[in-house]
Amino acid sequence: MKVAGTLLLLALAGDGDDAVARGVAAFRAGRAEEALAGFQAAVRERGDAAPAELHFDVALAALQCNQPAVAEAAAERAVAVGGEPFVARRAFVRGSAAFHDGELAAAEAALADADPTAFDRAIRSVQAARDAWTAAAASRADWPQARRNVERALRTLESLARAKAERQRKRAPAPLEPPPPPPARDAEATPEPVPSPAPAPDVDLTPSQIERLLEILRLDEAEKREQRRARRAARPAAAPSERDW
Repeated sequence: MKVAGTLLLLALAGDGDDAVARGVAAFRAGRAEEALAGFQAAVRERGDAAPAELHFDVALAALQCNQPAVAEAAAERAVAVGGEPFVARRAFVRGSAAFHDGELAAAEAALADADPTAFDRAIRSVQAARDAWTAAAASRADWPQARRNVERALRTLESLARAKAERQRKRAPAPLEPPPPPPARDAEATPEPVPSPAPAPDVDLTPSQIERLLEILRLDEAEKREQRRARRAARPAAAPSERDW
């Protein structure tokens, strides 16, 4: 983790202890794992007498080794031993540890099959880093490393918000297309329906009209009977049949 370890000088430059001196030399040479091992060895040798500065050195080296949990535990011990002067330094370490967690979650969120909560976890961690670094920066008239880290956290939050919005846009379901309109009918090919004739309206006849209509029907029936009698009279008479009895 390069956020804190390369920005702060070691709190303890060495006090004659060989393990501490080796740790300081290794840290300044960029050999973070060797430095962490040296500082931890010095803490074990001194036990309860280990000064707060030495615990803080462990925290810085652990951050360089990407061991945020070890760094936070060492920063807590530094406060327990050294008190108020190390509270702001603990906030700086906490901010660095939270930012480390945010970077891991952001890398996970960038994967094609990432957990949908990865972006939210990354944002929460970077927000925690911003707040912790802000508290550290406010503890002094000017703490350039803490101030720059706050600015870095703000830029990272903006980048994460944009990346999250872009991922959500890509994963949003496409809007459904409206169904195609029905084909237009050919006016020449499809004849217009012929309307049915309207039923004749009912007409009320007067009594004289009814009597006249009945008279016409009687005359028509009498004419038909007369025609039938005339046809029968015109037919020839049938010959008598011969019988054998």
